[in-house]
Amino acid sequence: MAIDGTPLKEGLNPDALLVNKAGVAIVLTVHDKPGWTGSRTVRVTPAEYSEQMGDLLRYDDWVWGNIEKVTLATGGKAGYLHLPDTYIPGMESFFRFFYPQLDKQALILDIRFNGGGYPPIWMIERLNRKLIYYSHMPHGKAPLREPDPVFGGSLVCLANEWSESGGEVFAATFRQMDCGPIIGQRTSGGLASTGGYRLIDGGTVVYPAEGKQNGQGESVIENSGVSPDIAIINRPDDGVKNQDTQLERAIEEVLKKLQAEAKDR
Repeated sequence: MAIDGTPLKEGLNPDALLVNKAGVAIVLTVHDKPGWTGSRTVRVTPAEYSEQMGDLLRYDDWVWGNIEKVTLATGGKAGYLHLPDTYIPGMESFFRFFYPQLDKQALILDIRFNGGGYPPIWMIERLNRKLIYYSHMPHGKAPLREPDPVFGGSLVCLANEWSESGGEVFAATFRQMDCGPIIGQRTSGGLASTGGYRLIDGGTVVYPAEGKQNGQGESVIENSGVSPDIAIINRPDDGVKNQDTQLERAIEEVLKKLQAEAKDR
């Protein structure tokens, strides 16, 4: 409820009260229900900075910065979702960021630097649901969409040469199900899941265990990757200037879609 005596309230980011507090004892006011009566204080010491923690903070800053760029450029009509992998962190990101953005008219799916994991087919199926009908409610309540949840807006996918394994399956399925354009660079082409044997000296021998084929028996993704519909490269000097050319092009495509939909209405 408070950090060092400063009450937490709407519009105040708790992180702002923890700046330069690593290794310094602070006082937290806590309660198990709303209201100050019966609250108590505890003294804790925030963890010292580590490189791993720094990476997480830099990643969070990058994601929220991208969300802000998309929100400002589209007037809040488009959303943004980054999937760091298709493993547990990626699932957490999907559930954390997808559902709060169901009311958006468009969504940018960013799988750049995706390290893979489990097959992401269920993510694409969830994204590609089609609106069947609305259930209108009495007393001015907002209508319910069926199926629920359903997005129903335009989709754009961002990929790059560091999108690997499950990230590549995401891109390939995104294209196969005609969800929208893929923007960026060709994915890594290193899809094969692996098996391994533990050696007596503690080492491991890893080998490719399976590969993907399409319905015609042709090898897909492996050694070739998934090529974008719109090829855009982020140059190193753009990164120095904090300029994301790929994201800017994705925003441009989203704005085109929104304008076209507005004309059709």
